[in-house]
Amino acid sequence: MIQTARAAVIAWAVGALVTAAFLGAPSRVCATAPEGVEAAATEPQPQRPAPRVSLASGRVVPRRLSFEVSASEPASSVVISAGGETPVHTVELSGEASWSVALDSIDLPYGPLWLAVVTRDASGTSVPRRLRLYNVGTVSDMPVSGRRVLVDKRAMRVYHVLNRRVLRSWPVAIGMPSAPTPTGTFRLGAPQPSGGAWGVLRRPLLKKSGSRWVRTSYYIHGTNEPWSIGMMASHGCVRMFNSHVREFARTVPNGTLVRIR
Repeated sequence: MIQTARAAVIAWAVGALVTAAFLGAPSRVCATAPEGVEAAATEPQPQRPAPRVSLASGRVVPRRLSFEVSASEPASSVVISAGGETPVHTVELSGEASWSVALDSIDLPYGPLWLAVVTRDASGTSVPRRLRLYNVGTVSDMPVSGRRVLVDKRAMRVYHVLNRRVLRSWPVAIGMPSAPTPTGTFRLGAPQPSGGAWGVLRRPLLKKSGSRWVRTSYYIHGTNEPWSIGMMASHGCVRMFNSHVREFARTVPNGTLVRIR
């Protein structure tokens, strides 16, 4: 019925425009629908407000995530998507519509992702609540309070983390299979001007030996081979784009602990 009404309105309006053009009348036509034809509703229905989520955007999170969702209006289901349109989790709320639900052990894709949470009921779907999260597998070696640099070899990214919140992340290249980037905890040294394969600068990685931190042969540095970023291409160092390593040098203090895993 609505499609028929729309077709009738469109046909009548086109006819009016053609007639006006033929008679030399102004091309702007203000018209009402023919008698007996109801104009189709075009006003969008108001969406439900975005739900509240007990997570903060920018957090590093484990692979399996638990959190709470609540809404100002009752809901019959909660739908969670991560990095795509296909939901990763849907909860149907049994019995009477609920306004709060605890979600346990939601599996997330690895690496940086956008988490979208919506609530639904018979009247429609809410505005999505979107959060930027970083699935790094485990957060047990990330202090609740404090600064860390995380080199995630699986994601090939460096994360600058403060109080378990990512301030910035950058793509990197890591060591070739024959010369892998070492794992463990290191201390970040001061930036050093460089050139050639080191790029514009490098920062040494120090390893603890007894009570002292001693320099290793590994660095976080720039590169003169920007196409290698995102690959296992170095001799064990962590490579960054030159523009990124400059930003890394400006924003990450000397002496920051670096976790490579």
